[in-house]
Amino acid sequence: MLIEKVYLNNSELLYLQIYKIMERKITNNEIPIGKKIQPEKDLCKMFGVDFRTVGKALNKLVDEGYLIRRPSLGTFVVSTEPTKGIDLTIKNEIAVVYCPDVEKPIDIAYSNNNAISSRRYYQSIIDGIESKSSEKGMYLLYNIVKGDGLYIANKRKDIAGLIVLGGITPEILKMVKRAQIPFVLIGDVHQDEKVASVDVIGEDDFDSTYIATRYLIELGHKKILYINKFLEKYWWYKQQTDGYESALKEAGIPCDKSLEIEAKEMSADDRYLLIKDILGKGAQAPFTAMVGVGDASCIAAMKAIKEKNLRIPEDINIVLLGESSEITSATSVSSNLQNLGKKAVERLLERLTNPGSWKPGRVLVPNELHVGNTTAQIKS
Repeated sequence: MLIEKVYLNNSELLYLQIYKIMERKITNNEIPIGKKIQPEKDLCKMFGVDFRTVGKALNKLVDEGYLIRRPSLGTFVVSTEPTKGIDLTIKNEIAVVYCPDVEKPIDIAYSNNNAISSRRYYQSIIDGIESKSSEKGMYLLYNIVKGDGLYIANKRKDIAGLIVLGGITPEILKMVKRAQIPFVLIGDVHQDEKVASVDVIGEDDFDSTYIATRYLIELGHKKILYINKFLEKYWWYKQQTDGYESALKEAGIPCDKSLEIEAKEMSADDRYLLIKDILGKGAQAPFTAMVGVGDASCIAAMKAIKEKNLRIPEDINIVLLGESSEITSATSVSSNLQNLGKKAVERLLERLTNPGSWKPGRVLVPNELHVGNTTAQIKS
C-alpha cells in the first residue's frame, strides 16, 4: 500500500490526515474489501507518527463502518461506503457499566435483568435508563467493573453501546475506550480537569449552588454558610464553590471565607460537632442561612441548630443540594436524576444512528428549586 505523507505544519490534526488518506484509498478500492490492514506498528513507521495517532484514525474508520477489528486476527476492510448507523434491530442491547464509587458506595443486585441499587441516587438514574431504553426498544444488561476488565466479551456482538456511571477514574476511561464500543458517561471522570472528546451527561454544578444561594439572598439573607465535602478537590467541587461565591458577589455581599466549610471525610457526628462549634456559645448565630451539599451536612446542622434552641426556618434557613431520601420536606435544589439516565440513552442512540454528524460533547441536565419548609422570608 503506497502511503502518502502527513504534514506536521498543517493545521489539520494528524489523525484526521491519516483517516482521510485511508478513507480515500478504501473508497477508491485501492485497499479492497476483505484486505487486511497493516499492523499499527507498521503504519506508525510509514506515517511517522505514534500509536495513539494511528489508533484514533483507525477507530474513526471502524466507527464509520469502513473497517472491522477481529480479535487476534487483525483489522479488515468491510465496506467502501460509510455506514449510516448501527442497525438497532440487530445490535439491540445497551450495557450499563457501574464503576464502584468510593464517594457514593452502592450494591447492585440482579433480578430479571433489572438493577436494584441501595442508594436512591443511582436507582433514580437507572430508572431513567430503563424507561427510555424500553421506549426505544432496547434491552439492558448490567456490568460492574472489577479489577481491570469489563467482562462483556461473550455479549459483544449484541451490544450497541455502553452507558458508564459511578466512580469513573482515568484508568477506567482508558479501559472503556479499549473496548472499542461507543459509550457515554454519566458524570465526570475523577480527575482535576474536564475530559475532552467524550460524551458526558451531567448535572450543572455551578448552577446548583448559584440557584440555592441566590434564592436565600432573595429571602433577605446575607450571612450564608456553605458546607460541602470538598471545596476544590475536583473541578466540579470548585464549580460548586464558584456558584455560591458568584451569587454573593452579584448581590454585592462580601465572600466571608470563614463561612465556607469543607467537611472532607467527616462522619455524621463529626459534622454535627463542627457546625455546633461554628454556631458558638453566644446567643447570636454567625449565619442566618445555610447551603448544604448532601444529607449528612444538613441533618448534622438541623441537630446542632435545634440544640441551640434556634428554629428552622424562623431563625436559620437551610437549602439542601441534591435529592434526599431522609429530609423530604426541605427546600432543595437538584436535577431530575431520571432525566440523566434518559439523556444518556438518547445521546448514545444519536451517536449510534447518526455517526456522520455526531460530535462528542457535554449535556447538562438543568437544576430545579423545590421550596419546602426549611426556608422563609426574613421578617423586617
